[in-house]
Amino acid sequence: MVKKIDAAKAKVDNLTHMRSELASERHKVKQSLEELNCRMDSYEPKLRDMPCEAL
Repeated sequence: MVKKIDAAKAKVDNLTHMRSELASERHKVKQSLEELNCRMDSYEPKLRDMPCEAL
């Protein structure tokens, strides 16, 4: 019984750790997207409206 409890605790700890890493990664992606949007705003409207293939 104690082994099962320890195994369950280990799983919970692992899941908590994975969730924390995922949240951190999500935050980094959000920051990158915000930075990219700010950089895009600095371009002229003509360039922003052009398709990527044309650039």
